[in-house]
Amino acid sequence: MKRKYQKVSHAKEILSDCAAVHEVTAGQNGCVGDLIGSAVQRLYTVSNLDAEARGLTEQLQTIDSLLNDFNRELSSYIDSMEFDGEQFAEIEERLNLINHLKAKYGDSIEKNTEIS
Repeated sequence: MKRKYQKVSHAKEILSDCAAVHEVTAGQNGCVGDLIGSAVQRLYTVSNLDAEARGLTEQLQTIDSLLNDFNRELSSYIDSMEFDGEQFAEIEERLNLINHLKAKYGDSIEKNTEIS
């Protein structure tokens, strides 16, 4: 529950940072994805002229493919982030209750169930 609370309580920051990463890797005008795509095209031309460059072209194509996969997963992660004010309040209330009970009865269940 603490993880969920942390995620929900920092949702705006998480979304902002992820959006910034997405803009750098898949955004408009000079993003990394566009630059790598352009480099792949140039290396493809080079590899047509010099077979020794084919390995470099393949490596860069792999990087381009990995970056595309990353961007799809990042987009899915961003889309999955939902901020529900009611859910946040409910989680916060539960954690407050747990912390109150821990303060009253001890830090852990294990401590309170030991036979003295």
